[in-house]
Amino acid sequence: MHVPSYLLKNSFGIYHLRLAVPKKLRYLFGRREIKKSLQTRSYREALRKAWKLATFYLESFEKMAKTNDYEKLINDPLNQKLKVNIVRRPDGNIEFQNLEMDPDKADIEKDLLDHAVECYNKVQAVPVIGQSPATPVAIPHQPQVAQATTGSMSLAELVHEYLDELKGHCDSRTINNYAAQLDTFVEILGDVPISTIDRKRARESLKILKQLPPNRNKSKIFKDLSMASIIQLAPSKVMSPTTVKLYIERITGLFQYAITEEYVVKNPFVNINKEKQTRRPDEERQIFEDEHLKALFNPENRKDAAGRESRYWIPLIAAYSGLRLEEIAQMEASDIVQIGDIFCFDINGHNGKHLKNATADRQVPIHSKLLANYFMIFVQKQRGQRLFPDLTLGNGRYGHHFSKWFSRYRKKCGVVEEGLTFHSFRHNVATQLKYRDVDVTKVAAILGHTVDGQSYGRYGKPYKPEHLRPVIEMIDYGDAVL
Repeated sequence: MHVPSYLLKNSFGIYHLRLAVPKKLRYLFGRREIKKSLQTRSYREALRKAWKLATFYLESFEKMAKTNDYEKLINDPLNQKLKVNIVRRPDGNIEFQNLEMDPDKADIEKDLLDHAVECYNKVQAVPVIGQSPATPVAIPHQPQVAQATTGSMSLAELVHEYLDELKGHCDSRTINNYAAQLDTFVEILGDVPISTIDRKRARESLKILKQLPPNRNKSKIFKDLSMASIIQLAPSKVMSPTTVKLYIERITGLFQYAITEEYVVKNPFVNINKEKQTRRPDEERQIFEDEHLKALFNPENRKDAAGRESRYWIPLIAAYSGLRLEEIAQMEASDIVQIGDIFCFDINGHNGKHLKNATADRQVPIHSKLLANYFMIFVQKQRGQRLFPDLTLGNGRYGHHFSKWFSRYRKKCGVVEEGLTFHSFRHNVATQLKYRDVDVTKVAAILGHTVDGQSYGRYGKPYKPEHLRPVIEMIDYGDAVL
C-alpha cells in the first residue's frame, strides 16, 4: 500500500497531514511545515481528508507566491529596512514582534504588513477538522504596529521537528536521550509558543530543573507525580550539576536550531547556567590509583568473571588501550587486524557498529601485555562472530549490561570513591601518556579525539600503527595489572 509522503500516523494510530512550507513563505507561518491532525485512524478516511487539505494548502502556496503585489512589495528596495518577526498564537491570531520600521516610509511598509496578514489569513482560514476557522487579524493603520495577539511554533512542535532533523545524524539511543531531556523542558515551561520564552522564563526553568531528582521517571516515588508535586516534596537528592549542565546544553542546542531556521532571533538559554567552577575539568573524573587497580584485578576478586570472557578481557583491553566501553563491547573478531607485523584494534562503524564521532574511526596497536596473555588465541576462537558474544543489547548498546555489572563489581572490590567509573580507564591511559610528555596529537589518535588546528586537524594524515605502537607500550601499571 503506497502511503503519500504528506500522510503520517503517530504512535496512537492517528493520521496527520504534514506539508513543507515553501522557504519564502515561512516568515508568514513561523515554521518550516504545517502539521494538522486528521482525527481518524482509518486510512481511507485520512487519505480523503488529507488530499483535500493538501490540495488547499498547495494551491494557496502557489497563489501567494505569484501575487504581484506581494512580489513587488518584497522586492522593493524602499522596504529593505523593514525588520519583523511574524508569530502565531494557538488561537490563530498573529502579531509582529521586534518590529523595526523606517519612519520615512511607514505607509509603504504598512502596506507590506497588511498584505502579509491578508495572505496569512487566507491560509489559516481553512477549517481544521473538528475546529472552527481561525479568527482573521486586523492591523491598525498607524505607522507603528500595536501589540497584538501572538503565537509561533509551540515548544513541543519545535522539539518534534528538531528530533526529526537529528535522526539523520544520531543513533536511536541518542535521539531517545535528547527527547527525554527536551520533554522535561516542555513539562516545566508548558507547550507554549517559543516566541514567549524569554530570558526570565529560561532562568525560572533552570531553577526548577535544579530541584528535580535524578531518574525521576524510573523512581517509584516520583514517576507518577506532577512537576509541581515533586517540587513540593523537596527531594533530598537532586540532579548533579553535570546533569543539569547537560540538560541546558540540549535546550540551548534546540533554540540554536530555531535561530538557524529563523523561527526566533535570540537564544534565551545561552550562558544561562553560569556558575563558579568549583573543580577543574580534569577533576570531574578520577583515575584508578594503584590500590584500586590491584583490587579490580586481584585474582580472588576476578573469580567473579569466571565463565564470562567479556568480564575478563574488557577491563584489561580498556586499561591497556584507552578504548571506550562500547567500542570494545561491540567489536567483532574480524576487527582484530594485523598491519605489517603489528596487531591492532580496528575501531570502525561497519555492520551497524556505533562510533561516537568521525575521529573515533581508528586503528590502535594492541599492547604487548595483552598479546603475552594469549589474547590472540582468544580472538581465534571467536572468528566469524562478535568478539564478546556473551554480551546482549541493552538500551541499544552491547556495553549497557556490562557497565551495570562493572559498577557492582567495582563496589564489591571496595572501589567506591566518587568519580570512579569504567571510563576512568581512559583517564588512566591519558594521564600516563601526559606524564610521559607524549605528543598530544598521538594521544588524540589513540583515544579517538579531535585534533584542533588547521595544520594537523585538517591537513595532517592519520598516524600509522608503527607510529603509535611505541606510545601504547608506554602504558605501564607495574604489578597492579596482569
